[in-house]
Amino acid sequence: MLSRAFTKPRRSPKYGENSCRSLSIHEYEDCIIGFMDDLPVISCSGDNRYEDGRHNGSQMTLREVLRASVGVIGESRLGVAEKVVLLGGEVCAVKRFRKVIVRKREFGRRIEHLADVSRKCEYLVPVTAYLYEKRIKFVVCDYYPMGSLADLLGGARELGHTALDWKQRLKIVRDIAQAIAFIHSQCPQNKQPPMNVHGNIKASNVMINIDFTAHVSNYGFAQLAEPVEVSDTWQRKPPPSSPELYCESLSQKSDVYNFGIVLLDMLGGLKAPGLKHWIVENKEEINKGHFEFFEFSVDEKERNQALQVLDIALACTNSPEARPSMEQILLGARELGHTALDWKQRLKIVHDIAQAIAFIHSQCPQNKQPPMNVHGNIKASNVMINIDFTAHVSNYGFAQLAEPVEVSDTWQRKPPPSSPELYCESLSQKSDVYNFGIVLLDMLGGLKAPGLKHWIVENKEEINKGHFEFFEFSVDEKERNQALQVLDIALACTNSPEARPSMEQILLGLGDFISKELRILHT
Repeated sequence: MLSRAFTKPRRSPKYGENSCRSLSIHEYEDCIIGFMDDLPVISCSGDNRYEDGRHNGSQMTLREVLRASVGVIGESRLGVAEKVVLLGGEVCAVKRFRKVIVRKREFGRRIEHLADVSRKCEYLVPVTAYLYEKRIKFVVCDYYPMGSLADLLGGARELGHTALDWKQRLKIVRDIAQAIAFIHSQCPQNKQPPMNVHGNIKASNVMINIDFTAHVSNYGFAQLAEPVEVSDTWQRKPPPSSPELYCESLSQKSDVYNFGIVLLDMLGGLKAPGLKHWIVENKEEINKGHFEFFEFSVDEKERNQALQVLDIALACTNSPEARPSMEQILLGARELGHTALDWKQRLKIVHDIAQAIAFIHSQCPQNKQPPMNVHGNIKASNVMINIDFTAHVSNYGFAQLAEPVEVSDTWQRKPPPSSPELYCESLSQKSDVYNFGIVLLDMLGGLKAPGLKHWIVENKEEINKGHFEFFEFSVDEKERNQALQVLDIALACTNSPEARPSMEQILLGLGDFISKELRILHT
């Protein structure tokens, strides 16, 4: 067959110089088909991708899969992965197991469960079909043309360049963290086998799509294969798995450890068995930039983000009891230098929020109880953003339905989420204006400290000159001037109540420069 030209066995350094890499699945075709019926491949329940075409659960067969293989794309002690091009043109991956430790019915039950879970998370590789027979056992999964994270990192290193910049790596880190956190949120740990454990997190099990989204593969497959034998050789090479795996059962803590190893590989390459100890000893010098640990170029801001990821990696590779949970890691990864909005988008959001509050303030008179021309709870978490980056203010009037806020003197010890007079007075339009000012400060530079406003007032001249990098997004000269005008509005909004402008005045103050920018943004 033509496909044989692409699947010539080649030597593999993984299994020694004198051994050959595993053959493609269709190399077994003659011997298997000679002794077996052409068996149907079982489509996982809930997967409808083959219903409209020739390849549905009852029509896609073993012989067809065997003949459709165009080559080995990966292998491990667990099994061999191959690229398969079906007659209809659909490309998928077939993962063939070396040795399965469960019987046919149990295998089918577990694969169906794994397929069901993987369909619910966009960061997991979906399992679509499977076959279990005496001589051959495999699953069918989605195929990702960019290959695995290990392929991207390793191939680039061999060629002497880096295939991924920092933004792409940071996105991949978040995607992997979301996938593992989703797995860990599944059914209880005490179920056997534990279905809330991946069991084999590594760079070669992270598939990268053409948009550089990451998808974790092989979820739950470690529980189907023969357990890894205890060996003292793992210490002589960078540990691909957590040390306790060699003497204990699979656990979420081992997934966390292996995630840490993937992070170290993404940051600087797993260069030596003692890498972690070297990092700990030289962390201060790495922080100062005296050691070029990172294998990609970074600016000052990106270096700080990468150092935070390095801290997460070191925490993940601690002793089991000291490792964070994936939920904690995910929270840290999501907050990590996350500036998803450029200045034009922020400006549009400012304008949308101002229009919403001004409209509320134009409603029925203030003396009506409760006042329907007051929002009462303006804050960033009550501003919802649509896919076109339009802002929509939520929770209008809900504060009038809830129990009044108790007077407390603790609000001054943290960035005030609400206007100070709320702690002793009723809701008013002036408190809405104050809270709008707080939202503006948060959008401009982040609410970094309780005394932020006083710091801004004291250093306003230096901020105007650009001596302080207050804004958390990059701006050109024109955008900096616009951002400074918005900063002036924010400071006016957070004055004493009698000195605060009305929302109508604020809309006028935003002025023509917003109108021009919004016209550009809409076009």
